[in-house]
Amino acid sequence: MESQKIDTLTSLRFFAAATIVAGHGQHLFEPWSFVHKLSLDHAVSFFFVLSGFILAFTYDERLVNNASVRRYYVSRIARIVPTHLLTAVAAMLLVIGAAPSLSVVVANLLLVQSWIPSINFFFSVNGPSWSISDEMLFYALFPLLIWKLPTTWRLKLGLTSGLAAAIGIAACAAGVSGSTALWAGYVLPLTRLPEFMLGIAVYRIFRRVGSNTLDHLSGFTVGLMEAACVASVVGWTYLSQQLASSISVQHHRLEVVSQWLQSGAGAPIAAATIFVFAFQRGFLSKALQNRVVVYLGEASFSLYMVHQIVLHIMLDRIPLSPTRDHFVLWIVYAAVSLAIASLTHSYFEDPIRRLIAGWHRVKNSSAAQV
Repeated sequence: MESQKIDTLTSLRFFAAATIVAGHGQHLFEPWSFVHKLSLDHAVSFFFVLSGFILAFTYDERLVNNASVRRYYVSRIARIVPTHLLTAVAAMLLVIGAAPSLSVVVANLLLVQSWIPSINFFFSVNGPSWSISDEMLFYALFPLLIWKLPTTWRLKLGLTSGLAAAIGIAACAAGVSGSTALWAGYVLPLTRLPEFMLGIAVYRIFRRVGSNTLDHLSGFTVGLMEAACVASVVGWTYLSQQLASSISVQHHRLEVVSQWLQSGAGAPIAAATIFVFAFQRGFLSKALQNRVVVYLGEASFSLYMVHQIVLHIMLDRIPLSPTRDHFVLWIVYAAVSLAIASLTHSYFEDPIRRLIAGWHRVKNSSAAQV
């Protein structure tokens, strides 16, 4: 059921994860004040769009019966749940003050914390896992979203976008603020579903136009297109932060819009970037096909899941002060996070995924012989 991988997109996952690592480590960026002017949360939106694209690329026309759908669900669970459980336990054991209530533990273990409008739930235990909770909804709906894709993708994109817009309008009308606005505009799975569906739609466009679309352009020209996409991503991280800050100060009832500007509003730019890089034609794509960078992309999920645990341990034990060398702390944070992520991916995440997939194949083979 595996399809040929697109190495450039695998590598881009690493840079998206590294952006999130940087965003969460802003405490350590004291000498680099410009970082605080960027909305680095757009990297999560990139992940959501990319997730829709890659799943569609991998499973389009392959979910043909109940057995193939079951294999798909087993594959998705094997991909994220073991590492989620490992990092959740690590966070509860290693991070000071991370001993949550039983209800919070249960919500996290079941990956439903992002449905609960309380920051004590959706950012609890291992904070980044809120997005994995969102992904569980996306994974559950994917067989439906990919069904009859050529004729239904516009309708599905419109419906998911309309639902998210309705939630935003209702939240603005109610004047929600604080953590509730954060939940409605940033965390709630239904708010982020259009980004996942957009990735599926981009895959449909990518497949329809064919791999020869850019053949008449030189690799250098396509590389310039890739560079323009990267520049657009960077520019939007700055512009959206300024717009969001202005709205939150001047229009208090639009705090949900402010949250959306810092998160999901950049999804079209992410979609365009994924579309261009998926052709693997430009000079940036050639660099992204380096084996080391591809491996880092493969380990990006582990990096995403372990980095905040490392950060919290450091901040718990190394109080920040103006006299400390924040740059050195940043290097330690990034290096330790990457080292632990590499070990986790190579010796836990990937082996467990293969083990579960093998177990499922054996189980189905045995059942077929009965």
